[in-house]
Amino acid sequence: MILFAVAPLFAQNPREQFERFKSQAEKDFERTRQQQDSIFAKSIVDNWQAIQVSSFEKTPQPRPEEQPKSEPSLELLDLEHQFIETQPKLMRSFKPTTLEYNQEYEPELERSITFFGEQMRIRYSADLLCLSDFEISSKVDLSKAWQRLSKTTYQPLVNSLHKKRLELQLPDFGYLSLLETLLNDLDVSSKNLEVYKWFLLVKSGYAARIGLINNSPVLVVGSFGKIYGKRYYSSAGINYYVLSDAKGELESYIIDSDVNNAPFDLSVNEEIRLPLNHAQREISYSSRFGKTINVKILYNSNVVEMLRTFPQSDIAYYLTSRPSDLLAKSLENSLLPYMADLSEVQRVNFLLEFVQKGFTYQSDSRQFGKERVLYPEEVFSYPYSDCDDRVVLLAYLLRTFVDVPMVALGFPQHIALGLKLSSPVFGESIKYNGYKFTFCDPTYLNAPLGAVIPSADRDQLRVIEF
Repeated sequence: MILFAVAPLFAQNPREQFERFKSQAEKDFERTRQQQDSIFAKSIVDNWQAIQVSSFEKTPQPRPEEQPKSEPSLELLDLEHQFIETQPKLMRSFKPTTLEYNQEYEPELERSITFFGEQMRIRYSADLLCLSDFEISSKVDLSKAWQRLSKTTYQPLVNSLHKKRLELQLPDFGYLSLLETLLNDLDVSSKNLEVYKWFLLVKSGYAARIGLINNSPVLVVGSFGKIYGKRYYSSAGINYYVLSDAKGELESYIIDSDVNNAPFDLSVNEEIRLPLNHAQREISYSSRFGKTINVKILYNSNVVEMLRTFPQSDIAYYLTSRPSDLLAKSLENSLLPYMADLSEVQRVNFLLEFVQKGFTYQSDSRQFGKERVLYPEEVFSYPYSDCDDRVVLLAYLLRTFVDVPMVALGFPQHIALGLKLSSPVFGESIKYNGYKFTFCDPTYLNAPLGAVIPSADRDQLRVIEF
């Protein structure tokens, strides 16, 4: 007798096939993730060591105590200067990739927080607070803390925070501030706060590490740019900065597991989309162009409050920063009518005078007790500004209203701009990449394009690209 195989009467449902495949893939992914987290936890202990950190990243030299003022009889010199070095354009990080954690689980807890005027509701799982009764003072404790946290349902929270970062266009230190705001609202103990920030940053795709100073956890973050006033060490080709001001020997781990994570990018090259909190700066002065300038400039004080929390870094990051749309549109509405019929050089001189006369000069040592560069938004919120701040603001104004190629010109104790103009201009300049860049100094009161304060050491001039 011949037997024939009989095909099943009903073919398997394709959707059921897919769901089974998806379920198995998620289980495999979760198994792999847990294995990696266990390996990482063990690596912390196995690779623990005392780390030699460099001294604090030094801030730039102090700027002039008083604003230099040119005399009406100032005679421009048509000189072409040499420069001793070029600071190349800064390296910038790629943003962490969009997180694709499985989020079928809906966290059972919800917290409303206020973040620089932004009201947001954050959902999280109760198990995330698993370190509430856990004391951390050793490498073994840190390893156990990682294991505990990695077994919690943290993925929906990280997804939610990541989406909020994209929505608000937060710079990387803005994202860290968001983590701190949430953790403080959740009453995470101060002893474990750094551990939570470390864990959430790593799971968000950032190059972050944890260390101990005097048996207390400290957060360490990787950054391509300098973070002034912080100790650091080099690893995997980037600098890792100890964000704590705690004194003492640093102990931490050095492993290559975070080489694919993104170092902190210190740029603020997108508008920070915080809710509007209007503030106003009135500017009035007599212009040498025969007019009295009277403008009211609006800016977003919520953005200013966030920027105040950022660490100090290379000035090139400030020179490429972008303010709020509120400030940008307010400047456009206020200044464009004065420049409607002006040529390129006339526009430059108008904006140069606006920065020279519209703001009161005071050195950072007097205003802040330390060197501090201000973002454009901040220049309008503080009563005083020095040469760094004025260069940052003027660079933004020139980029917006003239679109002229620029470099920054760094002198010992001073900074100015160099402009590549489309028509010849009499005055001091340098030749850079085959082009003439004319000096432009927003600190030298009443001085026109082509002049820099007399005390600036031309023999120590360096070019800063941005």
